[in-house]
Amino acid sequence: MFSDAVMAVAITLMVLRIDPPEASPGQTLGEAFWNDTRPLIIFYLITFAVIVAFWIHHHDIYTTLPDHLTSAALWLNMAFLACVCLLPFGLEFFSAGDPSYLTVGVYAGLMAVATLFLGAFARVTQGHWMPDTFIGAGVFLLAIPFAELLGAGRWPCGRSTGPSTGSCGAGGPRERPAEGRAGQAPGRPAAHPTRRWSRRRSG
Repeated sequence: MFSDAVMAVAITLMVLRIDPPEASPGQTLGEAFWNDTRPLIIFYLITFAVIVAFWIHHHDIYTTLPDHLTSAALWLNMAFLACVCLLPFGLEFFSAGDPSYLTVGVYAGLMAVATLFLGAFARVTQGHWMPDTFIGAGVFLLAIPFAELLGAGRWPCGRSTGPSTGSCGAGGPRERPAEGRAGQAPGRPAAHPTRRWSRRRSG
């Protein structure tokens, strides 16, 4: 089924964005995994569970579909699948730096809109909304006001602060030196760890 294939591809694209950890100078591989890769895996698993829940509800709807689908039903299904296809982008945008209202809003908003489109698809094809459509969408949207709390729980010292022996030590986050890391041009921000790994592999 086309819809099943789209959701499977979305799950695959998300896991392909998780690169192996790369230790910075003065940082062990375990610390790099814990600080950089672990949050990506956690939020991948959360998004994976959400897509699986979408697939289960979508499958239940398809088992009772009429022989002929209206144009409205087809468009609502395509709109739902479009939101699912954007979830890998939402996860990448959310995990690219410290959470903010914008990044959490995009990530949670995509899930909420996908829930509403799937519920509307059930309404058009079955005559009633998918159970807990509005509750599910509301739960996703409730994550937006807690963006700062999500950031404090994920990266207490910020994602790009470096190893615990450097800019993020026992005294909490400190300002990075003006010269940056060795080999890094002054004033140039540190590259995202997954980007550094991707460039090294492609080179």
